[in-house]
Amino acid sequence: MQRSWAGAVSRRVRSIGTSLLLSGAVAIFSFATPSLALVIDFEAAPNGSDAASFDWGTVEIGSALVLDETTIEALTLHTAVGTWATSGSQGLFNSLAPEISFASDAPFSAFSLSFLSLPRPDQGFYQLLAQLWSGDQLVGQLLSDGQTTGDSALHEGVFSASGFLADRLVVQAVEQTSCALGLCAEPLGLRDNFFVDDLQFQTIPEPTVTLLLLLGMTGLVRGARRPR
Repeated sequence: MQRSWAGAVSRRVRSIGTSLLLSGAVAIFSFATPSLALVIDFEAAPNGSDAASFDWGTVEIGSALVLDETTIEALTLHTAVGTWATSGSQGLFNSLAPEISFASDAPFSAFSLSFLSLPRPDQGFYQLLAQLWSGDQLVGQLLSDGQTTGDSALHEGVFSASGFLADRLVVQAVEQTSCALGLCAEPLGLRDNFFVDDLQFQTIPEPTVTLLLLLGMTGLVRGARRPR
């Protein structure tokens, strides 16, 4: 996989090798919201450890194996050394649960995550779905095309988006289904089919979030007033 970074916060949403549907996204003011770049390359944790048991600072990661390329090559029988990780040699493999989740202490307004998925038993590659959550509300989702390949000869790319407020990111393999409106995908509930690396968040400091909420409440109050 090749290294990529989503860049500064903006109003447009980008993805590489993905299709995108954002629902109920919160627009971020382009002029003033200070943000902090958070980068996790998974190199700090021991090879073979559970990401859920490691202290990642302000981000809590669900159960997933931290693996280096040599180990994952022996596990999957796919050439991985020099092609899977986008920085260093380690990333996360979904061996312990079908999905990998990333919960941030501070809301984030932009993210980037490199991904790679394995071949399906029938044909093609597993499609991956990245969902952005704010509490219990789904604010956006991105679906990989299941076709784009890279130097690993496997399906790979980068999920990236901006212009929203979320506190949790969830990635899992899915089966895309036909749908009249929007994006429809059913979770497969399978493990050992995708690898992620280089998580990057643009987090929003709490005072800024509070200010945005107050501005929103002010607008609601004004809108609720009846003209005399």
